[in-house]
Amino acid sequence: MSGDGIPHDARPLRRQKLSEALAERLLGWIEDGMLPPGADLPSERGLMVKLGVGRSTVREAVAQLERMGVVSVGQGARARVTLPTTTALVAALDGPVRHLLAEWQGGLDALKDARLETEAAMVRLAARRWQAEHLEPLRDSVAELTRLAARVAEKGAARMDAFLAEDQRFHGLLGDATGNAVLAGMVRGMGQFLARHHTARRTPPEALARNTEATVAEHAAILRALARRHPDDAEAALRAHLGRAHALYQRRSRRAPPDNSVSPA
Repeated sequence: MSGDGIPHDARPLRRQKLSEALAERLLGWIEDGMLPPGADLPSERGLMVKLGVGRSTVREAVAQLERMGVVSVGQGARARVTLPTTTALVAALDGPVRHLLAEWQGGLDALKDARLETEAAMVRLAARRWQAEHLEPLRDSVAELTRLAARVAEKGAARMDAFLAEDQRFHGLLGDATGNAVLAGMVRGMGQFLARHHTARRTPPEALARNTEATVAEHAAILRALARRHPDDAEAALRAHLGRAHALYQRRSRRAPPDNSVSPA
């Protein structure tokens, strides 16, 4: 590594879209540990001179790495290598998944199926790895959902955003109980991707009240099974919950569900 932070054997980039090639080169340096988390990327000028590329190429490559969640770019500062997180991964996938769900007729059903099978396996693992400290956060979430369900019954769809956010948080906490950050991140991501397809604002208030109450009861059943460390019961409760709930996630081009449609998830 030379004084400018660029390896001595770095070669000029040729025959490929230069911004993509440069992004791959920088990613290779990061993966090899030459640019660890927290390190600044080499300066624009240094990359331009050493690798024989223009300023726009450098900026496009850095922007690509930023979209991947590999670097962060601050105002007036060099891009910095970030510590990988599942949150960054989900954020990087958000745009492509939105496009996929909008354009692929079967995409939403495929995502719901993936979520169901992932969470079914997840709660089994959570039951096997259950620890006493997992109880309080999930119990607090059920209590908060109970409070928010009462607000939905009183105010209707205007209070659904808070309920849905807490609902997603509960499912994320289930992932946390596995001790597997990848699973937890996947569950949070799928919940986030599905959220914009929820039909709550097209559902009559009476149906919303019934559905939120049912959701609270189903979450409580999942929690009871986990607290007993019973994988079969936890999976059965989770499948019953999502099997009912997933009917509320629909492509916008389709008609809203009937009044007895299922609850949020």
